[in-house]
Amino acid sequence: MLENVVTDVRDAVDVTRRSAKPRGNVQIAAQAGSTDYSTRPGHLVLAHVRGLVTREVAFSEAATTDRRRAIIGIDVSAKEAGDGPT
Repeated sequence: MLENVVTDVRDAVDVTRRSAKPRGNVQIAAQAGSTDYSTRPGHLVLAHVRGLVTREVAFSEAATTDRRRAIIGIDVSAKEAGDGPT
């Protein structure tokens, strides 16, 4: 579940122009056979998620040339109402 996520985007970097995937920790090697979604034009990219539930997710964007979508879903299915507890 994504709940109470608030993001204020200021001076975003266009990662589609980078030659390498930005990583939080360069000590971790890439996994063989994994798909690189870093060039997808979204602030939050979710891939291969089943039963996604979101509550109070908001993105605000400062005046910038960056016009990415807030959320991109690739092979994502949402939890349907009545599917049990969240």
